[in-house]
Amino acid sequence: MNVVGLDDAAAGDTPLRDALALDDANLELLTDRWGVSVVRVPFSPGTILGGTPLLDRLDELVSDLAAVGLYLLLALDAPEGPPDQGMHDVWTLLGDRYQSQTAALFEAPATEGALDLIHTIRAIHQSSLVFLPLSGGVLPAPNVVYTLRDTSASRPQLDESFQAFAAQNPMFVSEWANEGPDFGRSAIANAGLFERLDIGWCASNWNAPPRLVAEPTLHRFAETRFGLIVRRALAAPVRPALTPF
Repeated sequence: MNVVGLDDAAAGDTPLRDALALDDANLELLTDRWGVSVVRVPFSPGTILGGTPLLDRLDELVSDLAAVGLYLLLALDAPEGPPDQGMHDVWTLLGDRYQSQTAALFEAPATEGALDLIHTIRAIHQSSLVFLPLSGGVLPAPNVVYTLRDTSASRPQLDESFQAFAAQNPMFVSEWANEGPDFGRSAIANAGLFERLDIGWCASNWNAPPRLVAEPTLHRFAETRFGLIVRRALAAPVRPALTPF
């Protein structure tokens, strides 16, 4: 599942799990009832480079999610183009901080210098598992999972050539949303395709965006039409793609 709001939450001092609607009640809902295994959190480079207080709160979030068997996919969200020094600094900082934390995964943005970013994090965290947008090209690097987005703004061509590529390379749909007039038919079809090809995915927009409030009891995940499709897809048997930590 995708959880947005880290950039906004960074400005306060509320624990991130509360600010992002990942309190005990919601974690129990997501893990025990839904069977979620990965939480993807996008963020801007400047958010992580803002200072130690946020990093301490992020440490707590990683540890709390790991305690209930969840991976945290830290997704760097940056403009297209060559990576600047700030992006390299973020990768160095996170790679060093979480090189012994197997629950922390890393997603690079689609940039022209994606291989340079991989070299940066691998220089300090050699075993890091890096998720890389397929739009950045296929790179000669190990331990890379290729990603794509299945949204109205970035709808992939899930044709025979894609299926052939997915059969030979690890793939992950980092954003999967149901934003069309077909009442979920395309989402149902894609869910079946993901299952057949053993492709992992993170659902987007199936819950009301978490509100940044102090009272965690106000956070509620709403089961929408797409949420029902997501829940059925989560219940489908799939081959484990990650080694449990």
